[in-house]
Amino acid sequence: MVSEPAITTDIITPFMIHDAPVRGRMVRLAQSISTIIARHDYPDTVSRTLAEVLVVVSMMASNLKDEGVFTLQVQSKGGISLLVADATHQGHLRGYAQFDAEAMASPTATDLKSLFGEGYLAITLDQGDASQRYQGVVPLEGNSIAEAIEYYFVHSHQLEVRIHVAAGKQSNAGEAEQWLAGGMYMEKMPDVLHADEDIWNRSLALFGTIKDAELLDDTLTHEDLLHRLFHEDGVWVYTPHPLFDQCRCSESKIANTLAQMGDSAIDEMQIDGHIIVNCQFCNSEYNLKADDIKRMASN
Repeated sequence: MVSEPAITTDIITPFMIHDAPVRGRMVRLAQSISTIIARHDYPDTVSRTLAEVLVVVSMMASNLKDEGVFTLQVQSKGGISLLVADATHQGHLRGYAQFDAEAMASPTATDLKSLFGEGYLAITLDQGDASQRYQGVVPLEGNSIAEAIEYYFVHSHQLEVRIHVAAGKQSNAGEAEQWLAGGMYMEKMPDVLHADEDIWNRSLALFGTIKDAELLDDTLTHEDLLHRLFHEDGVWVYTPHPLFDQCRCSESKIANTLAQMGDSAIDEMQIDGHIIVNCQFCNSEYNLKADDIKRMASN
């Protein structure tokens, strides 16, 4: 009996170093980010940056509760003026970017400063229950999105973390190019009983050997890569979970939002009795009747 091939893309895989205060997640994305990027006419530089951020939010959201959402927003005065991505605990991803086409025409714009210039990073944690939403805002620091997120966790939460992300195009014979992205997140937990005090430093050293090509190799399973890195200390690799392109917009949500704006605002937005709304995430268009919205507002 021939076994089914391992699924290696559009998944997140949790892991933990055996008997040590080290845990993390690995992600690899293909179809989901290719679909998200294809909805917009982005230059490759913007597409790659958005793909990297989608990897980050998927890794961060995996620790949330069932209804939780992790949102990352970068706003700046540079070539990419706005980038927003979020992920739910269930693995639903979405994201979009606003950019200056002339500034982003150069393929050499790859580091954080050339992409964004001066700006800030905002992270929102919404647990989806009665608990209060949390938002942290820090200046953009570092040479990459990964370094900017590390700076956020060190300065806002006093957590030691490491992040490595990579993204690029992949083409197979006879098929159109698609985007592929991958990443690994590792954090130091409070010391467990009898933990080797030096294991975090060893794990950091091994983490530093990861290559972009390994994260993007869809023939290399997460389990194989993790065992390759951490087999000497022992690594527990947990069941992977799927990740999806799925926007959360809907006609009812948009209608409810418009209804809260009041009749005067609705009148200003309507054209020939209709309000046209375009979702920036998934590019879906909604055609709503202004009178219907007003009736909702009066109820």
